[in-house]
Amino acid sequence: DINKYILSSRMRATRNLSGFTFPTFSTRAERRRVERKFNKVFQQFTQANNEFNGNYYRLWMIDEEIQKRLANVSTSM
Repeated sequence: DINKYILSSRMRATRNLSGFTFPTFSTRAERRRVERKFNKVFQQFTQANNEFNGNYYRLWMIDEEIQKRLANVSTSM
């Protein structure tokens, strides 16, 4: 059972996407377009792979309770 072993998983994109600049050079509108693109891919991925379901959080939407919960998961590993 995968839930017995995986407490948290992270995905980090460190390279630019085709057609987008690196975050330090991008505009706010461009960063939002990148986020929408990633969100769409994450949704498609989790719909196609039920075993990898999870939650996508926009940084500005994370409240204090979620921050604490995520911090506790990452420090307990």
